[in-house]
Amino acid sequence: MGQDGHVASVFSNDINIKKKGIISSVIRNDFKRITLNIKTINHSEKIFLWLNTKSKTKIYNKIKNNVKVPVKYLNKKKTSIFCL
Repeated sequence: MGQDGHVASVFSNDINIKKKGIISSVIRNDFKRITLNIKTINHSEKIFLWLNTKSKTKIYNKIKNNVKVPVKYLNKKKTSIFCL
């Protein structure tokens, strides 16, 4: 998870949980990427969310209920969260 709550290069303005297809392109001024979309990620058997710093854990706890943050759209039943 990024500092802004994005996951797998899915940012707040890219959320589309009904999007067809497996991948999405992400084109920003600072980079270009291809990523799985939220719908595809949620079809995984297991999802691992690694919060690799204490600050990301704090951010996650603060924003996890924000409707417009991609991390909120991960399937809660399939997601295991690992924190430092």
